[in-house]
Amino acid sequence: MKFIFSADLHIKLWSDKVIEDDGLPKRLNEIFSTIEYMCQYAIENGIGTCIFGGDINDLKNIVHVRAFVLLKQLLDKYREIEFIILHGNHDASNYRSSESAIQLLDGPNNIHTITYPSRIENITFIPYSKTIIDDIEEADPNDILISHFGLSDAEFSNGLSLKTNVSKKDLQKFKLVLLGHYHKGQSIDHIHYVGSPIQLKRDEHGEDKRFFVVDSETLELQNIPTEGHYRKYYNFIIDENYEGKPEEVDKLLKEVDQLRNDGHYVVVRNKLRECPVNLKEYDVVVVDEYEEEYQSRGITSGMTIKEQMKKYLDIMRIPEEQHERYMEIGLKYINLEEFGDENVTIQNKSEHVDDPDTGSISTSS
Repeated sequence: MKFIFSADLHIKLWSDKVIEDDGLPKRLNEIFSTIEYMCQYAIENGIGTCIFGGDINDLKNIVHVRAFVLLKQLLDKYREIEFIILHGNHDASNYRSSESAIQLLDGPNNIHTITYPSRIENITFIPYSKTIIDDIEEADPNDILISHFGLSDAEFSNGLSLKTNVSKKDLQKFKLVLLGHYHKGQSIDHIHYVGSPIQLKRDEHGEDKRFFVVDSETLELQNIPTEGHYRKYYNFIIDENYEGKPEEVDKLLKEVDQLRNDGHYVVVRNKLRECPVNLKEYDVVVVDEYEEEYQSRGITSGMTIKEQMKKYLDIMRIPEEQHERYMEIGLKYINLEEFGDENVTIQNKSEHVDDPDTGSISTSS
């Protein structure tokens, strides 16, 4: 059997500056358009099942009724497709409750929601829960695991990596593992995060979004790109490579202008004290990070969380030998509410952390 796998739809009435003629935020319409593309692909290729691996909702204990009603109508329209929907952490009414937003989609015969560990033929489903590590340990070996959690060996789009209670050694009894939760598509041995189907936040810039076509017999995966169904985030930097090269800066800013005219989100960061062109003459938004660095005594939005915290500890004259402990505590509590895990610690693996529309720090998934 072949099936489509996607995750992390994050359905809500997004606070989008662009509202479509139907009164819906453009980003929500982009998500719906991508789901429609998956359904059409399934029909054209004789695929009868579509599985969503959690985080159908975005706001946890808040559901935007109109968005969910329209999603239910969309799935109900494709009666020839069986939809299997797994509970994710954003679908929970609260951390300790068993109720899930996905249960609002129940009703049509082609929609099946999973809120407890289940097994369908050679596929094991384990929804997100506070006991997920126990559920994984208690599950029998199987060909495929579909679940929703953070893996210690994986990372966010912004480069942060969590040390969680689940690592790849805990998943060896499954031949193929398909996960939701992290928006960055990535593979660790036989474990695969499909990622979000569209770019939802600015820290996802540069990521190619997709869904999987999975063969449950051969365990083969096929990536199907979703490009063309959503606007992208772009991040450009004017740095020492552009010093004394006004024609190169001009070329870059014209590219930026074209991307903006096409509807994409673009941020340009200037790191030069003296840019070779007058940026005010261009109809683009530029974040002057050189000026920002001067005003913030060295803390800039282009730094990672860890770099910002270390700089702040230096400013506050905290002894070097205490830095690691301070950062461990601080990083843990940045994500505590999100993950509901008092034992979570965080590592940093990359050079940038950007928030969707403000440029500030974000670590949600």
